[in-house]
Amino acid sequence: MVTIMDSSGHPLLGRGQPGEAARIRSAPVRIGNGVWIGAGATILKGVTIGEGAVIGTQAVVSEDVPPFCVVTGNPARVVKHLQSDQKVDVSAMEKMLAVF
Repeated sequence: MVTIMDSSGHPLLGRGQPGEAARIRSAPVRIGNGVWIGAGATILKGVTIGEGAVIGTQAVVSEDVPPFCVVTGNPARVVKHLQSDQKVDVSAMEKMLAVF
């Protein structure tokens, strides 16, 4: 399962009061073509993930991810840059992500 959040959920103050839903702030999440998202990853509001990026298992993505990069961790950080014309070896990628 992957979690993609376009808002922070509920406001911290004024829970259960009139207008609570109107105070929720959202921002779109944009995911480029050819993106791989690992199991258990969480992508937070306002994030753009560039084309061909790889999001590692259990990563928490709170900032934009450049195209053709591998990110992992909490918070997610770039651990590798891919070439845009590079063919991805699935078994090698799985081994690399298992290290993190």
